[in-house]
Amino acid sequence: MPVILDRGPAWFASVGPEKNTGPKLYCVSGHVVRPGVFETSMDVTVRELIYDYAGGIPGGRALKAVIPGGSSVNVLPPSAIDAQASFDGLVKAGSMLGSAAMMVMDDTTDMVWVAENLIHFYRHESCGKCTPCREGSDWMLKILRKIRRGEGAMRDIDLLLSVANNIGGKTLCPFGDAEIAPVVSTIQHFRHEFEHYVREGRSLVPRAPWRGESAVTAAAH
Repeated sequence: MPVILDRGPAWFASVGPEKNTGPKLYCVSGHVVRPGVFETSMDVTVRELIYDYAGGIPGGRALKAVIPGGSSVNVLPPSAIDAQASFDGLVKAGSMLGSAAMMVMDDTTDMVWVAENLIHFYRHESCGKCTPCREGSDWMLKILRKIRRGEGAMRDIDLLLSVANNIGGKTLCPFGDAEIAPVVSTIQHFRHEFEHYVREGRSLVPRAPWRGESAVTAAAH
């Protein structure tokens, strides 16, 4: 605010792309060398935030997915990271800027686990007022846990999408739309991982230890 008051609204409007002006704070976390909060204009790309600002993926591993604006927005695959990290740019890429809290995942990440972990959070956070949100989040979590236990069927993957379809746009607040984003988008981009769980009863990706976590602890998970 002091900078805007000092330099004026014209200066603020001159920073960044049209309709997405002003400096922006991006929080980049997850599988990056230098996690942190970075201030830049919104003409920056997702790739630049990951590789130039946050130092890239540790150990030279491959990028697998990015959640660009907090857990309530769609997951993006590596093919989308040249998108501008602006409100309009990320909508065009199939997601949203949201809170600009970017979560980066490398190729050791189990995307079915990601969906389960996030819907666990949303089920807990639902106020329970709207039936689609309250019941739907519980059913999605049960189905994802079933798949992760190796007890799922192929029809369960489409059942997840059906449940999500009965939540999105059918709640009093946007929370219902938020909670289905990680489930729908992980199936959209990583359906083969869900199908592998059904066929083989286990993850497609052997879990590598998280930074600072021992291999013994990782195996216990």
